[in-house]
Amino acid sequence: MSLIEQVFREFTRYTGDGLANEPLNAPLPVGDRSTPAWNPPKAQIRAALEPLETARDEAAASAALAAAYASDAVSQGNVPIFGSTLGLAALDIPVGMTALRTRGYTTAGDGGGGMFVRVGGTETGAVQDLNGDWWAPFSDNDEFTAASFGMGTSGDDTTALETAILFISEHGGRLLLPEGEFDLARDIDVTGTGKAFTISGQGMRQTIVNRANSTPAVFWNFVDCDGLTLEDFQLDCKPTSLGGGIHGIRVARGEDVTVRRVTVRDWVSTGIIYFDPDS
Repeated sequence: MSLIEQVFREFTRYTGDGLANEPLNAPLPVGDRSTPAWNPPKAQIRAALEPLETARDEAAASAALAAAYASDAVSQGNVPIFGSTLGLAALDIPVGMTALRTRGYTTAGDGGGGMFVRVGGTETGAVQDLNGDWWAPFSDNDEFTAASFGMGTSGDDTTALETAILFISEHGGRLLLPEGEFDLARDIDVTGTGKAFTISGQGMRQTIVNRANSTPAVFWNFVDCDGLTLEDFQLDCKPTSLGGGIHGIRVARGEDVTVRRVTVRDWVSTGIIYFDPDS
């Protein structure tokens, strides 16, 4: 018997129940088995609707609680875990999932895992799943690792570091470079977006970035990067001939710029230079 029938029913016995000595003037509500037309009192209608109203309120409260739990789960890292970031391209991720974590960049356990959140479209550092939805790197403390962009884990350190530095310059925060020696086929060129950001290595002898490009240029070039901090790594410019205009690190304009515990080797023109080209 339904809840509505239980509320509307006033009689254990009812007219037409087919038993001996059936009561008179004891009809059941319309729709409850075979019964003549009957208009229930307002009190019965109210009694029937109150449980529905209560259920609606409880459902709304449950939805709000679930949303709060989901937010806490993202901040605490309690989200679904997948094998690798590159592997997301082959996964049909449910629409209701808004955050996830990977255990590696190319393969699980390679040190390049990270947390991602679903975003509305493409942006620097984001990856696509099988459905074409975009997932962007996420951190609740604005600290990211270059390994999670593929540095040291993808076989293409140039693209990985370039993407990681562009991402951190757009979002702000701190980018951690891994320990090791890395060769870049292209120079790094960044224009600030108004967000302060830091690039940190593991030490001047622990994180070494080599320049493979031999043409005269600037290895790491930062323009209008307010709040820029560079620390704890080594750059090796490796020029192939003297006389080329090779700068290790050039900072053009920018307020509150800090460079500390950084070694620049084999530069030709300038190791580290700050200047304002408009002055």
